[in-house]
Amino acid sequence: MSTSHRENISCPSCGYEQDFEVWDSVNGSQDPDLKEKLQKGELTRLVCENCSSSVFVSFDLLYHDMEQKFMVLLRYPDENGDVPDFDDKANGLVRAMGDDYVLRSVYSFPDLLEKIRIFDDDLDDVTLEILKYLFSITNQFEPDDIILYEGIETSKEGDDQIVLIRPEGSEFVSYHYPLDKMDILEEPRKAVNLAELKQQDIWISVDRFMIADYLTAAEERR
Repeated sequence: MSTSHRENISCPSCGYEQDFEVWDSVNGSQDPDLKEKLQKGELTRLVCENCSSSVFVSFDLLYHDMEQKFMVLLRYPDENGDVPDFDDKANGLVRAMGDDYVLRSVYSFPDLLEKIRIFDDDLDDVTLEILKYLFSITNQFEPDDIILYEGIETSKEGDDQIVLIRPEGSEFVSYHYPLDKMDILEEPRKAVNLAELKQQDIWISVDRFMIADYLTAAEERR
């Protein structure tokens, strides 16, 4: 079940206040129309009734897919970079769903949409983050450069390819990696112990920084 509440939002352009629907949770299985609006950015976009400015509204949100059994929790860091704890009672309900659920924590809206795309395409996000990490090293990108999974694309030759995108200026540059070559990453994938992370917090943050820590530690142990 998807849930929401109403808030007064001030337009940053003209200061006009208006009512806005803030979504606390979106159930993609039960409400596919809401899922589509979320992916298009419609749920997070406010159009000012006074000056017609289009404003992105950031708010914490829990995305739930009952059929594929995964949840993604978006929590925005505060001005000090700290992430608020999720409600203990809600965490208890999540634990009761069983270990077969995939639980992820993200800290930005693009990362939320990326996780949904990854799991919708039946991919392992850890393996994909390893690919992004190695890809960034090979191309000598900066550690904080944004690289996102865009989807799976079939080439003219009929081969399925992983598509990664990276912003450059006002445009995105795309990179392709053969889907049938992903098994090459099985060995570094073994270095990432999700069970260990889950003991610290059931909401696991799987990103390139986490992957870098694990692979660096694995390399130092050799």
